[in-house]
Amino acid sequence: LAAWLAPTAVVQQRAPENLRIAESCRDLPVFDTLARVQTLLDDLGLPWGPTGAAGYELASGWPALHAGSDLDLLVRCDVPLPRDQARALLASLQAQALCRLDILLETPHGGVALADWAGRTARVLLKTDAGPCLVDDPWQRERAA
Repeated sequence: LAAWLAPTAVVQQRAPENLRIAESCRDLPVFDTLARVQTLLDDLGLPWGPTGAAGYELASGWPALHAGSDLDLLVRCDVPLPRDQARALLASLQAQALCRLDILLETPHGGVALADWAGRTARVLLKTDAGPCLVDDPWQRERAA
């Protein structure tokens, strides 16, 4: 939701890792999936949380989801996640999901989709402040193409 807001109008700010499902959450596949994957993600030992419409709804209380919504998640991953572990994580999460998952790994140099990093291609798309670039390793910026 694009909006302009005076900084003085902001009541509180919440990071994705501070957003969790509550009893007041609506009965939707996104929230059911979030409940199902929560333990798997907590076991990673990395900060994570919902973004996108689910994050917006959890932060604001304003209904932003529908039955066909996907679940956007952010995993803050400062240290490299080996590709074989990324594949196992993605498979475990997808096995629990009742909706489509879109998971972004936030590295020190930008964001990479878990699905891309878990894939078999040599290079992946890294989303950076300076724009997207193809990299061999999202944790090593100097290896960008």
